Amino acid sequence: MNGEGIALSALVRKRPELAGEIRMLEDQLEQLRSNILHMDATIQIIQPGYHTDGHLQKPLVRVRQWWWDEASLVGGGHGGSGWFL
Repeated sequence: MNGEGIALSALVRKRPELAGEIRMLEDQLEQLRSNILHMDATIQIIQPGYHTDGHLQKPLVRVRQWWWDEASLVGGGHGGSGWFL
């Protein structure tokens, strides 16, 4: 197999992995949006008329420790999720 064949094979093998990761992240995003809607509804029950849209978003900071591998940054491995508020 020549260099082009090896590169093509690698790209063809990698593409479904990326597509699967995108789908997983889209599912997570859908769940997070649903969680926010439920939280907003609960806030409205507790305090009718409260405006939640004026609150700033807390950015997540990605922290990588030397013992974390790539799997630990997506929820597996030994180092936890890799994300902190």
